[in-house]
Amino acid sequence: MSIQRLSIAVSPYILAVCLSSPGLAKGLDTLQADSDKAPAANTPLPGGQPTPASDSVPAGTSTVQPAIQTQAPGQTPPATGVERMYLASSFSWINLSGSKGDWVTGTTADVEAGYRFLTILQKFDLFGTFRYRPVEALVQQDQREYRAIVESYLFGAKGRMALNSKLAVNASAELGVSQTHLNSNDTLTTVDQSLEKSGVDLNLGGGVSYLVLEKFAVGGKLTLGTGAFKSVQLGVDLRFML
Repeated sequence: MSIQRLSIAVSPYILAVCLSSPGLAKGLDTLQADSDKAPAANTPLPGGQPTPASDSVPAGTSTVQPAIQTQAPGQTPPATGVERMYLASSFSWINLSGSKGDWVTGTTADVEAGYRFLTILQKFDLFGTFRYRPVEALVQQDQREYRAIVESYLFGAKGRMALNSKLAVNASAELGVSQTHLNSNDTLTTVDQSLEKSGVDLNLGGGVSYLVLEKFAVGGKLTLGTGAFKSVQLGVDLRFML
């Protein structure tokens, strides 16, 4: 058999072997592109084991990003309540009377300080309070007239409930001591000692307040008192947050 016939007979077998080989069936450029592709992170390996994660993620670091809380446009942030302390002053009409004599009163101004010691459910605030209230009065007894100054030192508690970020209602209970100082309005210098009375007073009150500035509120209050003196006080309250 000649060499030419042998080559013609063997050529189909050589061609079949070349086409069946992956390395020979693909070109060099195709093999280079496949070699650059990294295996998928979760591609299972033979035996059912997942492929390890890429080296670009440090070990022990979670790839889950925390959710970012956003606030809707125009939404008002939740109220944080009032400040720890406040100073207040009120201008009020007051009707105050003792057990003896005819008492005539008009207006008064008092000063109050409060300290917040407890907050419940971020809506109810409890304050310890102190209030100083001087009242001027004209007293008539036995055809004589006196000028009286009644000073009250009241300690108590006030509860405040916020209706919204601006408006709040409050209620208070106070217990303290009232002292009376008398001066005669006629030619006689002596005074009736029975009118110069001092004693314990209990006051209960309520009101509203509206926050007009960041640390300034305006409101109204009504206070009823009993004890050494009976009183009804109605006025405007100005409050400064500290």
